Amino acid sequence: MNRAWKIYRGNYSKNFGECLSRAWWVEKEIQKSLLEEYYWEHPEARPESLGDRIRRENREKGIPAPSFHRDLRGKFSFL
Repeated sequence: MNRAWKIYRGNYSKNFGECLSRAWWVEKEIQKSLLEEYYWEHPEARPESLGDRIRRENREKGIPAPSFHRDLRGKFSFL
């Protein structure tokens, strides 16, 4: 709210809702950059993505990784 109020008082817009939206966007970008900086310094702390989790579980179960091949017409087929 403080950032939105400062933007509003700085004549960014006459609509306080736009200032609030802009302030929220700025805060989200700041938090995203701080999180990315932390994960850059501590890659082991990065959460596992869904695709990585599925691949890990399939490896543990002994399921081979899928492979895609092209036929003579150039279409992909899943093996």
